Amino acid sequence: MAGRSRYSDETRRPNNNFASCLRWLVITLLGILLLSGCGNVNDELSGIDTSVYDRYNYPNLIDYRSNPLKLEDAPKNVFYDGGGWQGYSLPLEAGNTFGGNFIGPYLHDRKEWLSKSLVQLQLPGLTNDQGETASVSATSYPGLLRLSQRTEGIQITSSLSFNPYEGRIAAFRYVLTNKSKEVKRFGVNLTGEIINSGYTLNRIDSLTVSVSAKTSGALYTLRFLNEKAEKVKLNVLGNGYSFSWGEDISIEPGGSRVFYVIGIYHSGYDDPFAELEHPSEIFRANEYEWGYQLKRLPLKPSPENKDWNTIAVKALQTLKMNYREGTGDLGPIVGTIPSASIHYFNGFWAWDTWKHVVALATIDSMIAKAQLASMLSAQDSYGMIADCIFPDTEEDNWRDTKPPLAAWAATSVFALDTTFLAGTFPSLLAYHRWWYANRDYDKNGICEYGSTDGTIVAARWESGMDDAVRFDDTKMLKSKWNAWSMNQESVDLNAYLFLEKKKLAELAGLLGRTGLQDTLLREADWLKDRINERFFDSESGYYYDVEVGSGRFVKVKGPEGWIPLWAGVATDEIAARVYSVLTDTATFATLVPFPTVSKDEEGFMSGYWRGPVWLDQAYFAVAGLARYGYQKEAEEFGRRLLNQPEGLNKKISAIRENYNPLTGAGMKVLNFSWSAAHLLLLQHGLKTGEWK
Repeated sequence: MAGRSRYSDETRRPNNNFASCLRWLVITLLGILLLSGCGNVNDELSGIDTSVYDRYNYPNLIDYRSNPLKLEDAPKNVFYDGGGWQGYSLPLEAGNTFGGNFIGPYLHDRKEWLSKSLVQLQLPGLTNDQGETASVSATSYPGLLRLSQRTEGIQITSSLSFNPYEGRIAAFRYVLTNKSKEVKRFGVNLTGEIINSGYTLNRIDSLTVSVSAKTSGALYTLRFLNEKAEKVKLNVLGNGYSFSWGEDISIEPGGSRVFYVIGIYHSGYDDPFAELEHPSEIFRANEYEWGYQLKRLPLKPSPENKDWNTIAVKALQTLKMNYREGTGDLGPIVGTIPSASIHYFNGFWAWDTWKHVVALATIDSMIAKAQLASMLSAQDSYGMIADCIFPDTEEDNWRDTKPPLAAWAATSVFALDTTFLAGTFPSLLAYHRWWYANRDYDKNGICEYGSTDGTIVAARWESGMDDAVRFDDTKMLKSKWNAWSMNQESVDLNAYLFLEKKKLAELAGLLGRTGLQDTLLREADWLKDRINERFFDSESGYYYDVEVGSGRFVKVKGPEGWIPLWAGVATDEIAARVYSVLTDTATFATLVPFPTVSKDEEGFMSGYWRGPVWLDQAYFAVAGLARYGYQKEAEEFGRRLLNQPEGLNKKISAIRENYNPLTGAGMKVLNFSWSAAHLLLLQHGLKTGEWK
């Protein structure tokens, strides 16, 4: 995750022709997605088991409570949906300043809160002299925030949802219901203010206020909906506004009134109201879209599966809250950020994307396809794909790439779409060939991790395992002006490259390129033999990295040693030896299994990738065991990975970046996307027996 400096050499620019083509494909895909998604609004979902697929049976799975005191406060618990960069929260506690009002918005691409609470409801005329005011009940559901409060016989229900197909649009709904036995008459007002002195608040018309950035123009718009526009009153004073629906309203006993507000984060859009649906349609569309998505989860209806269903729904919520449509320099590019709970995670990483795509392909193949195409567009003329890309291209990281799993991701979404595959296959192949042209120091057909700037830190980032024990004594070797390698050949990298050859061959076959398919399969067979000859230590029964030149084993047991099983490199005999290591309680069979360095290693639990369980690597271990026939053990470890990590099946508890293998305690970042992705893949494998 570390490292966001841009590679400085001007020749390392994205391949503009190819990038333009892919961006067109992304736009086309998103258009199809919008059309198909809108169809869900008008069609009732049939055959839904509401006890499993109804979102209202999954309250408060993720903590969306915040109380920002200043502009730059950390956005740990913010709710997003529909790909938008604006997010809102629930009040942190019932008695705080914002009682019955939503917190925010937080603008993730700008890394700042626009307001502590931009839309605050007031009901003048309710005197509260009966002391009936109840505390605020704050609840989240998949795709929905809700606040409920009762005052003077009036039940106030406030709801917030995003347009599921255009997340820059948030809709607020206020339902006021008279629960008393007498007519209630009172006013309805809204107020709010912005907290950034660099922005200005302007009255556009009698129903609209707009926030403008002094340097870049229109930024955010609030529109208040009322059928009697001539009655309303809207005033702006400094950084605040007050809006009144004019005359007092009357509600008969048992009756209700409904009011709507739309909030649009529209930086870069000329007309934020073009083809804008009524907010009631936004709420309806959001509910149908979430029902559509929930139906595609690996859920089971029986009561004993309630905990696993909770995990699956929480995983989907996590992926959707971290999904973003392009903004700034990203243009139409879409993707899933690592976590919305960290302000600097506002870009797309390559390794993360490959994993997100495989999980999303089981739920929403169109979004998975668009994300894959987007990441492939971050490719330069040499074939390299950037480590990560951001709304500001100056933050893009071209110092390194990430482990090659692009073709693995592609086979998850392209099997039935050869037209789209034909447009992206050249990029996949170019990226694969790039590794051999730039990361094979001694030209022996075995690759190393490295960097474009010669730094060891960027080379470690390229492995994805930044501070892994196996790299403690690594040095750098220069191949050419823009290509440096570690002085050790990594077994996981070459196992990934083996799998990529197999997947590329599969894709080439779909395109009818049988000659290329045969070549890739021959290369894969050759590489498989070399990996088993060079990296497997028959004495200890495990795979290790080896030092360039000497061939000496770097004898540290980590995930790199089980990746050959997941990739299908190992022979049955070798797999049996590795199985013995993986199932040993002294090494990897911990409470939460498969730590990132063996329990008996000196460096165990001494750093980021030095012991904590990362669910992507743990998934690879489980899938690897299943591949070689250890199905019973794979299922047992899979169940432990779902049952033992702290808080996975609990409410108000986030999916974490990694977990303590001995205690199950969650560690590091909250609401982490690739953990969520692999929890879904684990459940998919346990339910179907199909391991990706």
